[in-house]
Amino acid sequence: MEKVIGVTQARSELNTIVDQVKSRGETFIIQRHGKAAAVLVPIEIYELWKQQKESFFETFRQTQKQADLDSDLAEEIAAEAIAAIRESTSHS
Repeated sequence: MEKVIGVTQARSELNTIVDQVKSRGETFIIQRHGKAAAVLVPIEIYELWKQQKESFFETFRQTQKQADLDSDLAEEIAAEAIAAIRESTSHS
């Protein structure tokens, strides 16, 4: 379950929040001035994200190597891909 709380509440209830994240797998979005600023997630989720990110980067490195792309061109392609993804998700 996902809960949204302010930074002041998060600060005052941090021990309780960490217990809920750890024991119940809850997620807390922490807002500052009404805007999302940080997220507390179970460590398993964070570790999974790190693994997925590293896997993605390794796939990109392998593709760069197989396509014999220099790093400048690979960076340009990555930037174009990021822009396209951001564009497609902003319209969803």
